[in-house]
Amino acid sequence: NSCPSIGDQNAGIEMVLFEDFACPSCHRFMSEIFPKIQAVYIQPGLAKFVLIPIVIHEKSKVVANAVLEI
Repeated sequence: NSCPSIGDQNAGIEMVLFEDFACPSCHRFMSEIFPKIQAVYIQPGLAKFVLIPIVIHEKSKVVANAVLEI
């Protein structure tokens, strides 16, 4: 898997997020909802979380490519 992920790689749940880094709704999800998912599912080892960067807004292309290179 070449996309960034966190959590137990063998967890029974795999959550996949498609995110555009210039998208206000995506930003709101990551700042308001993701911390709750992380606390309840990822930190206890119940879930693995995979981030797949996408480009909807042209200005996010550079950031999406950089994330994939990390």
